[in-house]
Amino acid sequence: MVMEKRVELKFQVHAANIFSILNKIFSSKYIIKPHHKRRTVNSIYFDSSKFYELENSVEGFFEKKKLRYRFYGDINSLSSKINGQWELKKKKGMITEKIVQHETVDYDEIFSPNLSTYRCSNNEINYEINNYPYLSKFISYERDYFISGLFGDDLRITVDTNILSSEYINKNLKRIKKVETNILELKIKDELYKNFDFEDMNFLNRIGFSKYSET
Repeated sequence: MVMEKRVELKFQVHAANIFSILNKIFSSKYIIKPHHKRRTVNSIYFDSSKFYELENSVEGFFEKKKLRYRFYGDINSLSSKINGQWELKKKKGMITEKIVQHETVDYDEIFSPNLSTYRCSNNEINYEINNYPYLSKFISYERDYFISGLFGDDLRITVDTNILSSEYINKNLKRIKKVETNILELKIKDELYKNFDFEDMNFLNRIGFSKYSET
C-alpha cells in the first residue's frame, strides 16, 4: 500500500494552445522534463446507489472522496484478469490524500454493477467498497507525464487528452461523452506547496475540474 499527500492544481487548456503552454512550462525555473512515456489511463469509479460522492463533487463540497480502480493500456487488449490498482482519494480543502493498493482483479467482476461481495486485500479500501459498491462511470484518456528537475517527485505535471467518459446505470451504458479540452495538472507535495511560491504559473487558467463530475 502507498499513501500520498499533495495539492493538485488543475488547468483547462484548449488543444490549440497546448504546445505554447507546454513551452512556457518547459522554460520555467522548475526544469520540467518528460518523466514517463504517454499511456492510456482507465478508471472505473464506484459510488453509492444515490451517487452520493458524485453529488458532493458537483456541489464542490470542502470534503470529498473518490473510490476507483485504475489500470493502463488498451481495454480491448485485456484478458480475463486486469493488473491494476485501487485508489482511494480523500480531499479536504486544498489537500488531497491518496491511498493506492495494487491488486489483480477479474474483468467480469470489476465491471459488474455491484461489488458488495468483493473483498480487497486492503481493509480501508474494503470498507469504502462496502459504502460505494455501485459502478458509476468508466473514464479513459491519454496521459503525458513530466517531472521537475529542481524538486524531483515533489513536483509533477500531467497532461490529459482524448478524455472519454462512459456512464453506467444498472449495468447499462447510458452515455459516452468526449471532453473537448485538455487538462493540465500540477501535483505538488503539500510541504513544498506551503513553502514555495508558484505564482509564476498564473498564466494558466485554473479550474476546479473533476473527471468524475465533469464528464
